[in-house]
Amino acid sequence: MWGNKLWGLGTGTPMLEDVDEGGIRPWHLVKPSEEPEPPRPRRGSLRGGERERAKAIPEIYLTRLLSMKGTLQKFVDDLFQVILSTSRPVPLAVKYFFDLLDEQAQQHGISDQDTIHIWKTNSLPLRFWINIIKNPQFVFDVQTSDNMDAVLLVIAQTFMDACTLADHKLGRVSRLGWIQQEGDGGMGGMGWG
Repeated sequence: MWGNKLWGLGTGTPMLEDVDEGGIRPWHLVKPSEEPEPPRPRRGSLRGGERERAKAIPEIYLTRLLSMKGTLQKFVDDLFQVILSTSRPVPLAVKYFFDLLDEQAQQHGISDQDTIHIWKTNSLPLRFWINIIKNPQFVFDVQTSDNMDAVLLVIAQTFMDACTLADHKLGRVSRLGWIQQEGDGGMGGMGWG
């Protein structure tokens, strides 16, 4: 025992003495705050304690993020290849639906190509594919963790950004900017943008 730290037998997990109860509590990398925080409504994918740890040791999480990026890159590339592939004919239902949108635009005198593009983008990629990407449990018998939800949100956001006509300015405050700036550098940080 050194100071108020103990090392559990056979483990590499630092322990803190619980003076009040006379027991030992495990903690990971960062000592949790002394005062318990009141429960807050859940925001984002990180809980209160996880958010503290994420702020305390960003290098560890950045390393984990980059290794996760390397693991998932092939799967994400394959997903986008399947969704955006032109090697197979467009499904008839999609072709007929897009033809209907073109007819409606013509019938109502809408000649702005951006408007027609937005109609098509909002219907198939944003309403269909984004919903499946963010909620794989709708199609597959899987459960997703908070971490997986965060990864799927980044992939879905990248796909949404790819479907818009606007130029995207990335910075520290943009949703994907921090990942791309902290990653490999510049626009290629996650490789998904």
